[in-house]
Amino acid sequence: MLIFFHLYTAIMKSRCRTDFATQILEKKRAMGFVTKTLTVLAGCVMTSAYIGLAPAQAGELFNGWNYTIDSFDDGADGNQRGAESSYEIYGMALKETADQVYIAINSNLNLGGQYAEGAEDEYIHYGDLFLNLSGADLGDAQGNLFAIQFDAGNDSGVNQVGVYGDVIGTNTAAENSGFDQMTAHRDWANEEYEANGAKVKWTASMGDLSYTEYFQQGRHTVSSSIQSGDYLGGITFLNEQQLADAGLNFGAVNSGVAGRHTIGFNFDRSLLPEGDYIAHVFTECINDGLAMLGQLPPVQVPDTDDEVVVPEPSLLMGIVLFGGLGLAKRRMTTV
Repeated sequence: MLIFFHLYTAIMKSRCRTDFATQILEKKRAMGFVTKTLTVLAGCVMTSAYIGLAPAQAGELFNGWNYTIDSFDDGADGNQRGAESSYEIYGMALKETADQVYIAINSNLNLGGQYAEGAEDEYIHYGDLFLNLSGADLGDAQGNLFAIQFDAGNDSGVNQVGVYGDVIGTNTAAENSGFDQMTAHRDWANEEYEANGAKVKWTASMGDLSYTEYFQQGRHTVSSSIQSGDYLGGITFLNEQQLADAGLNFGAVNSGVAGRHTIGFNFDRSLLPEGDYIAHVFTECINDGLAMLGQLPPVQVPDTDDEVVVPEPSLLMGIVLFGGLGLAKRRMTTV
């Protein structure tokens, strides 16, 4: 095992980028490299995918989508969880093309929200989806975030569905009878509970991140909704068939497990910069949420085959002579 330790150490030391998001992303890529290399050496399967010639991704890549899979059993709904919980989030996926970004969320929560007597407006919705490309952790990135309001009925500080920049986040758990901080949700989800007459213990998950390595930790501080931001552009909602045509398939990466609803949309790729990102989304009550790590490549500028037509020298000479004769003729007629 010593050789594997040195291999991992060498990989980590070779990373020279220092921003927060990149450090986490590179760490997970390196761990993926080591894990896959160990698998190869144990099984003597020498393929480029397993020896790390292709870069490992933070999530799981399938059909061009980057997937992040959450715990199937940590969505709090009173004493219910998992398939019985209206707030269980199963996964999120992101795909980019030359001109579009696609995002999909698989969950038991409908886009119209869930009736909840304890919420001030009697409904609990999704919060807004945040994208951090600043390189800082969530608390330090305030004012430099991107976010998407995709649930028009939520408690967001903006009132138009779409993509926003220069975002400052806020927390709406208090208005939605939710957990006062993320670790409270984690501790609840990690409690042993009874299912089908047996004691079960599940591990809470935030997808690609832990509960404490990136998010604000104070009471009612973790950014779940937009407080303010600049509107950049709209989003287009996609139905299940349109998402399937784009290659989305949560069941293929979720061992066949999927939530009741898949919410998907796309927007113009030019609205976001390039770089490593951390994306996250919560329900307004912080009863569940997940984070995704990934990378947006540079915006591709399409090549143009249009050629500038330059007249031949003989043609230019003809134009000059023709113009000169016409001018001389006009002068002769006016004498």
